[in-house]
Amino acid sequence: MKDAKIEEVEKHKIDGSIINDTQSNKCDFLFICNKQKFFFVELKGTDIKHALTQIDATMQVFYKAGIIANKDMRCCIVFTTYPKDNGTFRKEVITLKKNWRNRVANIEVIQKSKRMEYSVTQDKIIG
Repeated sequence: MKDAKIEEVEKHKIDGSIINDTQSNKCDFLFICNKQKFFFVELKGTDIKHALTQIDATMQVFYKAGIIANKDMRCCIVFTTYPKDNGTFRKEVITLKKNWRNRVANIEVIQKSKRMEYSVTQDKIIG
């Protein structure tokens, strides 16, 4: 989170900490900005379809706990090698957005190679 004050951003390790179950799908991190925007982050090699599955499963846990209903969501996938584009990922993104459309205020799926920076003041991914 670029240009954010430390008190504006919460960072939570999900995999192995908040969700310690080794059998469940879950993403790596959750960042919460100003208690309003939730960034579910998965660090991946190339299997970005599975990354969406992990993010979706994590969001389900937080939704059932009443934490993210009607909030602004960002599903962030940071991969090391750009995956082959065969249309599967695009279909998964459409399905994910459709499934969450009436449960959260907004949902975006963002994928970046190796590094991702978010500007709080501009409210967008900048790098």
